[in-house]
Amino acid sequence: MTAIKEKKTTNNIPKIYSKRTIWGFSVLMTPLFGGVMLMHDLKNVGKKKAAYVSLLTSILFTATACVVMNVIDKPSSGWMYAINIVGGYILAEVYHKMGFPPSKYNEHRRIWKPLAIAFVLAILLVACYVHSY
Repeated sequence: MTAIKEKKTTNNIPKIYSKRTIWGFSVLMTPLFGGVMLMHDLKNVGKKKAAYVSLLTSILFTATACVVMNVIDKPSSGWMYAINIVGGYILAEVYHKMGFPPSKYNEHRRIWKPLAIAFVLAILLVACYVHSY
């Protein structure tokens, strides 16, 4: 009888993106991308305030990366990746841990949908860059 009750409660827990997924998309794309994924998961579990705070943090890190890349005379992608790594770390290690205790959320969502979106966005950005020259 307890096995049936336990099975019912695990079905009610929504799947979330793993910390590694949030961190990876934040580093490879921007912290904004990882922040949107984390915000979606936090909203699904009813933590709206934490969702908006994580989104705001990701916007600030993405804006910081843009400002740094425009201020430096000879920008390199190293600066951008350094900011993305720090932003992804904060999203994955601070906000993800605050919102999702490790023992409660063991099932993770698949990354194919965000990966497809990231791929399409990357193609569009490259196409815009090529078209501008």
